Amino acid sequence: AVAAALMTLYDMAKSIDREMVISDIQLDTKTGGSRGNYVRSDGAAAPSE
Repeated sequence: AVAAALMTLYDMAKSIDREMVISDIQLDTKTGGSRGNYVRSDGAAAPSE
């Protein structure tokens, strides 16, 4: 969903800068779902509450 939202943002902003780059989209943490919780193992910080 994040990538789709960023493609929409790119589409709206391409008239300003056609060479812009959107990168480094990754999942750091998630909760719930059928596979349970997930925390990225490469040392990414947990979200603060």
